Amino acid sequence: MSTTAPESTATGAGAAETPGAPEPVRYDPIMVVAAAGPADDPTFAIWQVETDPEVQLGDFSGAWLIDGAGIHGFAASADWIEGTDDRAAMLAALLRYPVLLVGDQAAAKALPNDVALVDVEATEVGLNDALASAKQHFSDEFPGKKQPAWGSFRTLEEFREAEAGVAGSGAGGSAGEGAGSRLGESAGAANGGDSAANGSDSAAEREAVAVALQEAAALRGWIAQYNAFDKLRVRRLGPVISEFVTAQTLPLVLAQRG
Repeated sequence: MSTTAPESTATGAGAAETPGAPEPVRYDPIMVVAAAGPADDPTFAIWQVETDPEVQLGDFSGAWLIDGAGIHGFAASADWIEGTDDRAAMLAALLRYPVLLVGDQAAAKALPNDVALVDVEATEVGLNDALASAKQHFSDEFPGKKQPAWGSFRTLEEFREAEAGVAGSGAGGSAGEGAGSRLGESAGAANGGDSAANGSDSAAEREAVAVALQEAAALRGWIAQYNAFDKLRVRRLGPVISEFVTAQTLPLVLAQRG
């Protein structure tokens, strides 16, 4: 099953730990899960979006298409993978990392019970708390000194609106056509070709793919702004506050399904 499952991009994973050295930062991906079609028989397009600032340009490195017939693409014909014709088995194998669900929310019933869903609103509260904390720490450590250019956090919804504007601009055809084309170009090499990009010809498949791609692009921008903030926090506060010596991962708030 590990052949189809997404890989973590944990920094230093598998490396020997040096006594006294800080723990390596673990950057788990976020799985964008877009649902389309009937709620009792949904089609899911799943995209792996990286949170590691060093590899974030590869945020379209994992893509899968799953419906009632199981998983499509290369994985469907891999005889070393069990349960390829079982939607529940494939979802359980893939959704081992935080999940951002978009599209038909009723389809969430088909997801594994223990899936960890990203609470966007609570996470955005945490982001702004981190920003306020950084400003206060800097003021305490460097009284009277001008604050660094911390900037501000845009909401995920703002990034979604920007991506929707790009999709609706008319460039490259409709949003569904553009998404299908880009999915075919970028996902074919993902995880040995574990994608149904070239076979997504039903309305539900096209919708799921288009929604997943647009959400993944928005999520990438949302994550990138945090990574930029964190890099600045390490540079300006790390030398004087041990808590900020190393990078910190996106402070996701998660909730279980149901």
